[in-house]
Amino acid sequence: MKWYKLFYFICFVLVCVGFIIVVTEKNHSYNVIANEKSESKISSNAISMLYETEAGSGEYQISTDTTWPQDGYVFNERLSGCENGGTLSWNEETKRVIMQTNKSDKCYVYFDIKKELMIFSNFIINNMYIADGINNLYYHDGLGSYVNSNLEANDLSYRYSGNDYQVTSKAIGDGYIRPYSLSSSDTLGVINYYCNGEKKFVGYYCGPHTDVYYTIAYDESTKYEYLNDVLTAAVNFGYLTNFNVKNFVCFGSDAENCPDDNLYRIIGIFNYNGNKYVKIIKSEFLQTDSLGTDGDFFNSSYSNIYGILKYYKGGLDNFPIYYWNNSNDINSLNNWKDSNLNNVNLNINYINYIGNFWSEMIETLKWYVSGGSPDNFMYNSNVKETYDYEVGIYKKEDIFWGKIGLIYVSDYYYTSLPNYWSYPGYTLESKPDDNGNYGANYDYRIASNDSWLYKGVYECTISRNSDNTYSFYNINFAGNVSSGFIYSYMPTTCAVRPVFYLKPDVQYVSGNGDIKSPFRISY
Repeated sequence: MKWYKLFYFICFVLVCVGFIIVVTEKNHSYNVIANEKSESKISSNAISMLYETEAGSGEYQISTDTTWPQDGYVFNERLSGCENGGTLSWNEETKRVIMQTNKSDKCYVYFDIKKELMIFSNFIINNMYIADGINNLYYHDGLGSYVNSNLEANDLSYRYSGNDYQVTSKAIGDGYIRPYSLSSSDTLGVINYYCNGEKKFVGYYCGPHTDVYYTIAYDESTKYEYLNDVLTAAVNFGYLTNFNVKNFVCFGSDAENCPDDNLYRIIGIFNYNGNKYVKIIKSEFLQTDSLGTDGDFFNSSYSNIYGILKYYKGGLDNFPIYYWNNSNDINSLNNWKDSNLNNVNLNINYINYIGNFWSEMIETLKWYVSGGSPDNFMYNSNVKETYDYEVGIYKKEDIFWGKIGLIYVSDYYYTSLPNYWSYPGYTLESKPDDNGNYGANYDYRIASNDSWLYKGVYECTISRNSDNTYSFYNINFAGNVSSGFIYSYMPTTCAVRPVFYLKPDVQYVSGNGDIKSPFRISY
């Protein structure tokens, strides 16, 4: 009967091995620190719970509760964690915190006050718009009472207008009332600009191989090579403040501190088919990692094009430039629907770069791409005329359906303060003004003092010159609108910032629009 003994011995060994495996798994692999609703006490001393003190405050206090919160709070996965590497997660169905660890650990579980989210566009309208000009927002309803309100788009849009840089009381006390000097004899600007030793208005192009520098008005001895450098110095010295138009959005990142590459800005809120769409533009220009080196890539950058980077108002060391539409092909036409910048770089490469989660927030809409003639877009016209021909009552039904586009010319015009809305984008004055400048005080070169969108380099718009088949409109380094060529002996290239409309049900999460507290959104 020895085989019975062998049988019992084998069974005993198997039971022991099974017990060891169960204990090992329980103690070293997977611990559930939670209680069923019928037994809600927290039994572990390894857990500390912290509750948010006020919704959105980001401040927490340790709780003495011995039960898990069931309603009114949400688990903060980003802040919750353990001292020795354990990980925490929340099971919403069973209301359990689950800890995974292989050693003794002390964990901290954070809970935020649950907030009722608001549609993003409604939040801006209800909380940021008070009256025309407050928070730099203007309501284009045709009923404004401010200067040039008769030139509103009258499309029931809300648009951000004004300049990021504003003079301080210290500057005003010293006799300076605007950021830049506007002419050779202007003494009221904080910043002066010199071309081969002669004072000019900021944005005047001296040409290549010239001595270009800037000064702060009260210190003519210190020279700055780049516009961005002198602006930064003026801010540091207390003569200017920066980022005063609080329309920043963090898009493409959930990081606690929004990366610079994920900062976008709101152009406005627009009505289409009964819905409200928030239209945003990237704060800085795209790099090749997001736009690619195929499509209409020019294989160069603004860092070495005729020294134009000296007029750039931004923080990048260099950025790539692109053709508007296959400009090395003489058979190309100025048709945005055929543009590789549009079809490849923006609506394939860039969308792939931001990923499905974020691209799902972007609405596919129709973009009006018929453009217009220079008389309506540049010369002898005001912003309302340009708007009417571009997307308003005189627009043509030449459209492109897509997620990503570029700014309209009228978008740029409306980002300046209203007192400039009567100005043409560019003027061909045959004689200089009283200060010796040709047209500088009569078009959007002067408006560059008061437009948050102006960056000081050639930037593409989506609109074509309808008078021919080979040119389009861009914003140049001086701040006025000009016509560029898609093919010639020297085709026009420009920096690129994507523009798109957020879906109407995108929700506001937090933030006040400041660069340090950009709007956070969810979908």
